[in-house]
Amino acid sequence: MQLSVLRNFTLFLLLGTSLASADKITLASGEIIEGTIEKETSDEYEIRVKKGGIRQMKTFKKIEIKKIEKELPDQKPFSEIQKKYPLPIPDLLPQEKYEDAIQTDLKPFITKFPKSRHLDEVKKILAQYTEELEKIKAGDKKIENKWIAAAEWNADAIENDALLALKEMERRANAKSFRGAMIQFDKIQTQYPGTRAAISANEVAAKILPTYQRIVTSKTLAAKDKLEQQLEAFEKLGNPRNTRRAKAAFEERMAAHEKRIESEREARNKWIPMNDFDHKNLRRLGSHITSTLRKLERGSKSRKNVGELYRQAWALASVGDEKKLKRALGKLKSAGADEKYFALLQTQLEENPAPKMVETKPEPKIENPPKEQPKKDKKDRKKKEKDQKPKKDRPAEPEEEVEKSSVIPIIGIIAVLSLVGLFVGISQKKKKK
Repeated sequence: MQLSVLRNFTLFLLLGTSLASADKITLASGEIIEGTIEKETSDEYEIRVKKGGIRQMKTFKKIEIKKIEKELPDQKPFSEIQKKYPLPIPDLLPQEKYEDAIQTDLKPFITKFPKSRHLDEVKKILAQYTEELEKIKAGDKKIENKWIAAAEWNADAIENDALLALKEMERRANAKSFRGAMIQFDKIQTQYPGTRAAISANEVAAKILPTYQRIVTSKTLAAKDKLEQQLEAFEKLGNPRNTRRAKAAFEERMAAHEKRIESEREARNKWIPMNDFDHKNLRRLGSHITSTLRKLERGSKSRKNVGELYRQAWALASVGDEKKLKRALGKLKSAGADEKYFALLQTQLEENPAPKMVETKPEPKIENPPKEQPKKDKKDRKKKEKDQKPKKDRPAEPEEEVEKSSVIPIIGIIAVLSLVGLFVGISQKKKKK
């Protein structure tokens, strides 16, 4: 039995090797087949052909063959490069993918096939990957085939990272990987609450969850019957040894699935993987889908936009306002922002320190200032200066006016005395009568 297995394995390797560079053979009838010429005689070919996934040896007369196009050794590697590395390069490709493409496929092809007719095209692909790799290393990001510089990206890093997560969610949703899409959904809602991407993620989830729910419900209803049918199939194997082996392999797969479920629970991920025989966990997944749909229908409560909080903190860091930045960082932390964003803000603050206050120099002191004179001396000096000033020429007053001014008081006194005397005289006459 071991010899038979070894012989079949050797045959498989031979077939794989010979057909790795299959030739294109056009028969006289017009039929085109792919195969490898294993033997040639004066009038016929022995060709190992592949048709419908089956490999077999066939003999053709040379007159039956119209044309043989030998596949060059660089054709298959080039076809693989075209398939794996189409241009333009997709968005959000990780740095390691760029490096793997360059070192594993593109550079080795150029070294191995320096005279390939596909050399220029491969060099073009290599140049594109090399150019973009440098941008990736500098921290630049590509979204919708447009590049955003690292400085511009970091100024709104949370919103931009949320957009990346949303793009990944949409990619998985389009590929019908609903579990992967919903894992991204939870990431967006937890790490980037209130962002524009979080709002859009709600819309994507609302579209895919009904389909996801139908699939899970169908599997849940069929799980118990499938398990019974599987166990019955083991018993029908007849040979007890084969039955034990089949059961052991099945139990091993189920144990691995249960271990994976436990790992997801520890990570607090409720979007657990499906297994057609696991009725209990399928039902649990269905319940989580239902509750998530209800939350989406009710609408999430308004939460502080963590992206907006980050933008405010970045503006403060950009002008070196440490005092206000400290308060902004507290709000950002309470909103659940990742530590990497605090590191970006700290770097921005260090690169933009607050302007230093200009110090005014004190006036130079006079060693021997003049002593202040007493106030009395000052008054005397001012009076003396005033007396020394020449008086302005004024016209002399007439003597007559001077005399009038001295006579008027005397006349007034006489008049008063006369009135008093008159009053006294009248009083006395009245008494005599």
